[in-house]
Amino acid sequence: MKTAEDMISEIAEMESAERWKLVTTIKNYPDKHTEKEIDLIVNLHKELKKLKQDVEYCSSKLGVHDMYLSRLK
Repeated sequence: MKTAEDMISEIAEMESAERWKLVTTIKNYPDKHTEKEIDLIVNLHKELKKLKQDVEYCSSKLGVHDMYLSRLK
């Protein structure tokens, strides 16, 4: 099994047309999800949104302006 670094290096070595084809394939991939997968993705997105709001709230209340917390926003 390939590591993420291997995949990134392979993508970097691709020509622009190949990269474009890969991007469009990935972009169109959600169309192939089942209804259960779509529900899971939607729920995960909602939870991520709530988590980001919690981080923003906590950082504003605590006065924390750490770069790590800023990256989560």
